[in-house]
Amino acid sequence: RLCSSSFRSLLVAARLRDAMKVGAAVGVATLIVAACAAYSLAGSTVSVKELLEKAIGYIEAQGDNAMLAYLGLTLIGVVALVPTTPMEFAGGFLFSQRYGLWTTWALTSASKLVANVISVWLARHIFRDIVRKTFVERWDLLRLVSNAVREEPFKMA
Repeated sequence: RLCSSSFRSLLVAARLRDAMKVGAAVGVATLIVAACAAYSLAGSTVSVKELLEKAIGYIEAQGDNAMLAYLGLTLIGVVALVPTTPMEFAGGFLFSQRYGLWTTWALTSASKLVANVISVWLARHIFRDIVRKTFVERWDLLRLVSNAVREEPFKMA
């Protein structure tokens, strides 16, 4: 019985790896299509440098509202599981002259902390039962991990 359970767990892991490969391929294809669409919309006559200078000028003209929008987008990005590292670099570049490096860092960190608290609350109170019914009950490997964490949480961590 233990061997068949382990074999099923290996099959589930193999299916999960295949699904992740397909997801990565879809993500790369989406990025390529988005880049091609952006290039065709911008046209080949507009240089990237000009676009960036216009964007920076527009953001600087917004004043304090730009910082609030940046902090709000960072919060939403963290909650939505969007990689925010490029936004953090851009925020440091755009706002460190006006607000100072440490103030920009502190505000960005506070925004990310609030976003993480929101994410944990959503996971615990909103998505817990949905994930348990949709994923954990369907796959043996996830069920085994869930039981092991419940029985001996500090060993599994």
